[in-house]
Amino acid sequence: MVKAIKPDTYKVLKSKIDKRGIKTKFIASKTGIPASYLSQLLNGSREMSTDVALALIKQLKLPVENFLR
Repeated sequence: MVKAIKPDTYKVLKSKIDKRGIKTKFIASKTGIPASYLSQLLNGSREMSTDVALALIKQLKLPVENFLR
């Protein structure tokens, strides 16, 4: 399977969320991603799928081009 997103996507998304002062639970509720799973993704302990990354990128209104390989 080809990975469409950059390997450091979780770091960039976590940084953007933290800088905006958004709670992980809020993002989780808006995207439908369980909060505990989202926390694991943003901490790098689980690998982020392209679908999840795109949902987060869309919710945060970030340019998707910055995260693609």
